[in-house]
Amino acid sequence: MKKVLALMLVFGTASLANASVIDVVTVGVSDLGHDGTPNNPLWPSETIEIGIILNYNPYPGGWTSYDGYALSVMSLGLEVSGYATLDVPGIYNTKTGLRVGDDLRHHSDFDVWAQSGNCDGTPEGYEPMIVNNAIEYMTGGLVLSGLIAGDENGNPPNSPTLLVWNLFLYCEEVGVINVDLTLYDLYDSTQIADYTDITGNNPYPEWRWAVENDLGDLEIYCSASDTNMPPYCWENWPSGQCHGDCYNDDLKVNIDDFYIFKDSFGYHYPDADYDPCADFDRNGDVDIDDFYIFKDSFIVTDVPGDCMPGGTWPPS
Repeated sequence: MKKVLALMLVFGTASLANASVIDVVTVGVSDLGHDGTPNNPLWPSETIEIGIILNYNPYPGGWTSYDGYALSVMSLGLEVSGYATLDVPGIYNTKTGLRVGDDLRHHSDFDVWAQSGNCDGTPEGYEPMIVNNAIEYMTGGLVLSGLIAGDENGNPPNSPTLLVWNLFLYCEEVGVINVDLTLYDLYDSTQIADYTDITGNNPYPEWRWAVENDLGDLEIYCSASDTNMPPYCWENWPSGQCHGDCYNDDLKVNIDDFYIFKDSFGYHYPDADYDPCADFDRNGDVDIDDFYIFKDSFIVTDVPGDCMPGGTWPPS
């Protein structure tokens, strides 16, 4: 009973504690209309764009022009694991047809910008910014404008601000693709703020240095083109998914699995927020039965890896 009460308490507070300021997200859909979610996964050989955003955070005072977090300097890295290739479209010498750089796009208010790799305008001097499916650093400074605000100019309203884009992921095989944002320098590299209104006048940002918990990560699902094939987390072996291991990666049920379960709880197929990896009894609903399965395994290391592959897909 104590574990049930503790989990229910965390359910009520986790959305605030787990809020990220800077996220990596998919931008639009693939050419075939897939968005990489569990219910609409990519197919092998598909490509989807990803970007880095400054999240929308409504300011509770009627100052709509201040809605959003604020950013004054950024220094981030990006790492991709799983069966996917990270790519940035190239800049080409039109005369020779040779690639001489990477066409990574970033917010126009960054007055100073530096990124991994090198480009001196010649093919011989070109060094790619992506090495081992990772970008070591993307660094932007704001000298003239001072800051970038989330939901900048309210266009579109209630939406995040795109910081970096023109990054693409190519799905190679069936599986889960993990995209992790990292701080390039562990300390004092990315400065962020909420807007505050202590004086009762115009809101102003209260600056602090970002930590890893301020950064969001992304999971993209790649499945077979046969839409009747169960999701990867139901097919993988050995598996602890039926015991609460949503990530289905380490036979452990921890806080990472909790957030996946929490976000899907109460939804059923084909709801956009239904995550089959949190559907431990594989019946198309993430409900109280799944809650009790998760409760019994929460904070348990080494859950059994005996979940058999399969399940009816799509759920009836």
